Amino acid sequence: MFTPVYRARRVAAALVLGAVCAGPARAWHSALYPVDWQPPSVAVGFETNKLIQDFSYAGYHAGEAPIPNRTGTTYDVSKAPYNADKTGAQDATTAIQNAINSAQAAGGGIVFLPAGVYAVKPPGTANYALRITAGNVVLRGAGAGQTFLLNTSTNMRSKSIVLVTGPSGAGFYASGTATATIRQDLLGPATVLPVNNINGIQAGDWVAVRADCTDAWITEHNEPDWIGYGDDLQGVAYFRQVVSVSSVSNTITIAAPTRYYLKTRDNARVVRLGSAPAQECGLEDFSIGNVQGSGTGWGEDDYTDSTKSAYYSHDSYAIKFSYARNGWVRSVQTFQAAGNSTTCDLLSNGLLFEQCSQMTATNCSFQRPQYGGGGGNGYMYRINNGNECLMDNCHSTFTRHSFVLSSMASSGNVFHECVDKDSGHQTGDTGSQTTAGSNSDHHMHFSHGNLIDACTGDNSVWEARYRPYGSPPLHDLTAAHSVYWNTQGINGGPSYVVMSEQSRYGYVIGTRGTRTGVNLSTYGGTKCDPPDYVEGTGQGGTLEPFSLYDDQLARRLGRPRILLPASIVVPFPANSVHLTADPGGAGATWQVISSTGTVIFSDATVTNPLVTFGARGTNVLQITTSNAAAQTMVILAPDALVTTNLTATATTYVRDGAYAGSNYAGDGTLQVKVSPTAGFNRRAFLRFDAPSLAWSDYNRAILELSTSSPPAAGSQPTLNLNLVADNTWNPATVTWNTQPAAGALIASWVMSTTGLDRIDVTAAAPHFNFRLSAASEPANDNYIFTAPPQLMLDNTNTSVGFDGAVSVAPANGGVTLHFAQRKQWPADDYYVIETAPALDAADWEPAPGIDFTVAGDLGDAYLMNAFIPVAAEQAFYRFRVVRGS
Repeated sequence: MFTPVYRARRVAAALVLGAVCAGPARAWHSALYPVDWQPPSVAVGFETNKLIQDFSYAGYHAGEAPIPNRTGTTYDVSKAPYNADKTGAQDATTAIQNAINSAQAAGGGIVFLPAGVYAVKPPGTANYALRITAGNVVLRGAGAGQTFLLNTSTNMRSKSIVLVTGPSGAGFYASGTATATIRQDLLGPATVLPVNNINGIQAGDWVAVRADCTDAWITEHNEPDWIGYGDDLQGVAYFRQVVSVSSVSNTITIAAPTRYYLKTRDNARVVRLGSAPAQECGLEDFSIGNVQGSGTGWGEDDYTDSTKSAYYSHDSYAIKFSYARNGWVRSVQTFQAAGNSTTCDLLSNGLLFEQCSQMTATNCSFQRPQYGGGGGNGYMYRINNGNECLMDNCHSTFTRHSFVLSSMASSGNVFHECVDKDSGHQTGDTGSQTTAGSNSDHHMHFSHGNLIDACTGDNSVWEARYRPYGSPPLHDLTAAHSVYWNTQGINGGPSYVVMSEQSRYGYVIGTRGTRTGVNLSTYGGTKCDPPDYVEGTGQGGTLEPFSLYDDQLARRLGRPRILLPASIVVPFPANSVHLTADPGGAGATWQVISSTGTVIFSDATVTNPLVTFGARGTNVLQITTSNAAAQTMVILAPDALVTTNLTATATTYVRDGAYAGSNYAGDGTLQVKVSPTAGFNRRAFLRFDAPSLAWSDYNRAILELSTSSPPAAGSQPTLNLNLVADNTWNPATVTWNTQPAAGALIASWVMSTTGLDRIDVTAAAPHFNFRLSAASEPANDNYIFTAPPQLMLDNTNTSVGFDGAVSVAPANGGVTLHFAQRKQWPADDYYVIETAPALDAADWEPAPGIDFTVAGDLGDAYLMNAFIPVAAEQAFYRFRVVRGS
């Protein structure tokens, strides 16, 4: 039975919504990385196949645990018995080293350097100023910009300011204590290694999986320059810990896959190492720098001449890690010492990971070497024979080479959201000189299977090209099967942002910014055939996922793969939708996070429930599995006429600290972050210009911000949107130092986990000129809005559009209602068809699964049919009209 019941009431809208309109450019997936991508198996050969490897094993504990904020025994270097001078007037080397030694003797601890300046230098003939040789030691300052570690020696040839090193027996090419020969060719990524005999190797052992660089291997790679130099090149090597062994099948299982083929011809083998690496060592929260070298002689080859100043800076490093694993460098910056008239921060190089694995450098900034000549100088971040290391959100400025990979054991490394700015420079003795080398590069000798992920070339380029330079064996083939994912180019430089010419295959997928070209160079000719794979040039802003590393880590850690889009729009007057999610085989439970009315699930424990809503508006729903949760936004759109959809005409973001003078207009993103450390704060600016439009024609404005990397539930930042009175700021020139002043706060909200934020900005009319910033960040993260912001201007009706005439007709499986619905209902007004088991029931609920169709056009109204499925023998239904204003 159907009983029309009409009841109008006035309600206050909890969230004002704009109407639905065309959104930003459509997202796309790489043909090599579809939604259902699976890590390639050993059957997918490196010699002949294109493949995207699993790069998620990079970094501290393979991303399975965050870098810790260590607590425990603390050794304050400024207090007794160490009494380090923190004014910079007296040398503090011995005092700090004594504190380090105390921590090492105790099995670990935190060596704390309070705010101040600590002068250090290498003692005697040592090749370091400070050295850590045992695990579980953290060298911590009071913060970058507060604690300053200043090296006062200018004779730093082949020395480091801070050296963290394990035993050489943990080296990738150490002779070891036992060897298990691999018994068959492994042509693709492998974690299970068949051997002739396990030879006493046990679970937990540290091993090197390696093969020799034989002349046959060299010939197979068409590289005659390397014939006879195999012992120098050494061959591919993967530092791993054994997960399990089987003496029955004679197999050894390792945690992370191999990155290139292993052939019995090349003596492929598993070598048990005699020592464990240094583990759980961290450097954090301080600034580091050098006193500048005096004199002249800063030319390309002056490092070979002891009468030249460059000779004494050659091969020096601020920080060097050797034979280490599961360690970190966090929030460390270089600085210009007082009196450095050349404006240098460092004498030559910044950070080196050498024969290390699963190390992380995050939120670091290294810049301005005095010397960037030949022989390996002026490199800010270098991985040499390193496996599975992560450089995350690191910045390099004004240097020869910014981010560098070298040698045949460098694989599985990830540069994630790093910025290379103004490479090809040194300060020399004048403050600004060019160098013969530039860019960030795969530098030499077949580093392979590495990922450059969502990185930026700011007046610089990322490259993996053939390099016939250096002394024998020449650099030549520098890379194979490495991926440039979503690289952006901004500001000066060539029209391209990536140059790629790799052995076998290389991959350039997605570019963005103002310089989006890809240069498939031909330095190596047929040695580098076939040409590298290129896809999505200029389309990185809509590439899904935005970060390959983030997505692969989420997959490996078992987070649910939710196939729901960030938002689902249910058009007026429908109020039901089927949700479909793939939780990766785990059981699922749906729940309501926020809603504008009653929400009814047909079954909250299935992956494809029918969901019915009792009110129009925005609803956030969450699916939860045993190991993760994800959300989607369901928007029940009003029947409002959207007359204009605008895309922002000016967007940029600014960054403080060392980047306060940098411009990021060509970035193609809006970034926000709040941090207590200078250099990590970001604010975004956006403006909508529509001079031909009159605001009086509209009565609602909705701002949409989209991101492909939303925060996880529980770690969302609070975002603020302020008006900006100055409407003349130029996105191409604005910097942190010149940013326009923020005015009144127009909105403040907790960022959505769905990737879509919709904010009512009607109060800003008619000047839609904003500053976007973060007020709080539980995850201390950088949030990136990737799609162009959209502004929707609505012009809605002002009166209810339902005339009350309803007829009912029986239909197979239910009933069909016929009624006239006036066009363009006011945005806050709607009707809902409800049901109850009895007329006098206290609780009426929205009727699920109603199918609305337009039966005819009556001019100012539509003739509507509404099919209501009826399963019960008796049911009551009613129209309820809601007046929002």
